[in-house]
Amino acid sequence: MGWPQGRNGLKNFFTEADKAFCKAGEAFASAGKDLLSGGKDFRGFRKDLSSGGKDLFDFRKSFSTSGKELLSGRKDLSNRRKDLLGSGKDLSRGGKAFAKAINYWATQKRRLPGLLVGW
Repeated sequence: MGWPQGRNGLKNFFTEADKAFCKAGEAFASAGKDLLSGGKDFRGFRKDLSSGGKDLFDFRKSFSTSGKELLSGRKDLSNRRKDLLGSGKDLSRGGKAFAKAINYWATQKRRLPGLLVGW
C-alpha cells in the first residue's frame, strides 16, 4: 500500500489507521484484563497454598503433640512397671522374711517343744 492520494485517500487512510489502533487498544485492554484476572487467580492460588501450609503446620503441631503424649504415656507405663517391680521385690523380701520366720519357728520348735506347743 502506498501513500494515500488526494483528500479522500488521506481520510480513508486515517480512518483505517484509527480502526486499527482501536482494535489494537481493545486487544491490549483484553490482554490487561486477562493479566489482571490471572493475577487474581494467582493471588487466590497463593492464598490456597498459604492456607494449605497453615493446615500442614497445624497438622504437624498436632502430630508433635500426639508424639509428646505418647512419650508421656510410655514414661508413665515405664514408671508403673518400675513401681510394680518394686512391689514385687518388696513382696519377695516379705516372702523371704516370712520363710525365715517359719524356718526359725520350725527350728525353735524342735529345740523348745514345751514353749511352742500352744502356739
